[in-house]
Amino acid sequence: MIIWNHNQPGYTGRGLRKIHIEFSVDGENWERLTCQDKDHWIIPEATGLNGHGPDLFVDFQGRKAKYVVISADLTEGNYGDDYYGLSEIKFLGPDPVPFEKMLRVRGTDIVLNRNGEQLRHYEISVSDGVAYGEDSLIVHYPEDGAEILQVGSGRVPFHSAGFEIPFDGEYSGDATLQISSLKSRFSRQFNIDPPRKWTIYLFPQSHVDLGYTHVQDQVRDLHFEFFEYAIELARRTRNYPEGSRFVWNTEVLWAVDHYLRENPPGKRKQLIEAVKKGWIHLDGSYANINTSLCNPELLFQLFRYAGDLETQYGLEINSAQQVDIPGLSWGVVPAMAQSGMKYMLNMPNIMEDQSPENYPFYWISPSGKSRILHFQTYYYNLGYHLKGRFIPNYLSGNTKPFHAENPRELFLDPFIFGFLEDLKAGGYNYGMVPFAWIMTDNAPPDPDLPDVVRAWNCEYENPGILISSAGRFFRDFESAYRDLIPGLRGDYTEHWTDGVASGARETALTRNNAERVLQLETLYTMIA
Repeated sequence: MIIWNHNQPGYTGRGLRKIHIEFSVDGENWERLTCQDKDHWIIPEATGLNGHGPDLFVDFQGRKAKYVVISADLTEGNYGDDYYGLSEIKFLGPDPVPFEKMLRVRGTDIVLNRNGEQLRHYEISVSDGVAYGEDSLIVHYPEDGAEILQVGSGRVPFHSAGFEIPFDGEYSGDATLQISSLKSRFSRQFNIDPPRKWTIYLFPQSHVDLGYTHVQDQVRDLHFEFFEYAIELARRTRNYPEGSRFVWNTEVLWAVDHYLRENPPGKRKQLIEAVKKGWIHLDGSYANINTSLCNPELLFQLFRYAGDLETQYGLEINSAQQVDIPGLSWGVVPAMAQSGMKYMLNMPNIMEDQSPENYPFYWISPSGKSRILHFQTYYYNLGYHLKGRFIPNYLSGNTKPFHAENPRELFLDPFIFGFLEDLKAGGYNYGMVPFAWIMTDNAPPDPDLPDVVRAWNCEYENPGILISSAGRFFRDFESAYRDLIPGLRGDYTEHWTDGVASGARETALTRNNAERVLQLETLYTMIA
């Protein structure tokens, strides 16, 4: 029996964990299936990716079964959600499957650094899930190299195995492998595509959500602390290797505005100096808002404060973010362009439509006279899914940076490997991918990140990871792929506009105030 756990992106916590399996031939006499010396089985948590492989193989050891019951354990039945579920269960007979016809060999994009040598990771598998039998496969590769793999063992099914062979550092040109069987006496040749060179851009930040986890005054005070901790972490890691030096993204400017107005000159100077050193990156939108409710004046006001900072402190702010709220009004494009903004990073809530995800495009204004580069990433709470939910956070009353006991185990792998394969399969033609690294809404910086990234880049030649600002990612991406990026026109309808009725009174106040501001600006212009 093969089990695929609940694989819905963002909700893999619903998957079963500790289970009990009972089986019967007649539906009356039942027997519990043991796992070695235990009366239960553990199903690993799924990745949430397309093409996710089996999570558990259950060997009935030759016993017959017509009825099978899987029961979740009362206390450890899933990975922390209120719901329980599986994606798929498949039953297979014990008849052997010929390896020769079923074998598939794939060269991954993973390149490891081992003792000064680069090794590419390959995977060998059977096409329909598993095969029974026992064999040894010899993998022949250029320069008379060979690897021997033991696959299958009696009635234990073989699904897949991985192996590494030396890599010459060339990311172009096919490779050829010869697979030979000792037992079945067959030999086949496989042509393998070259690996794609990947750079993962990670944006450390905290989602600035006003009123969801804390009231405004509390959110303000928290982000004041985050700025100061981020500056100290960037200072401590300033001599780390390129890519692992800490950078903090502000996401929006609301907290920055309050910090510069409410703190003494010394702290204000420290923040601006950190921005000029590249330790703090200022993102140009004032807040994450539902832009479909804004008239043109409000959209210009959304980016006005960024211009004020540029003028006052001699800064350049040309990128903005929209986080959690799905979609943007088309009017954002001319408002950003006329405010000097070139780039929009869009990171919606996972519950919404993901059709434009990882589809970068130049968003052309209604007049056709301006454009911005738009990129919608994977959902913004990836860091929470991989790490934040396993460490103390605001749900448990913690708002301070927290060092995990096992930070390297709470990182991108194995998620990232399947994710990059999905991107390639979906037609993604680029070698740079951005992700936010957010522990949760209004959560502090991850103090482990620089050391984890440094360790990753020592372990892996590909994909490489770069702690980055959104601005740097866009500059690098546009420089490398400008001629490949398509241009699109039209509205990017926001999905949360239908919830405005719940705040009808506040919406009316905002619209009336926006109209008053516009009238006052008109009168001021006439007087001036």
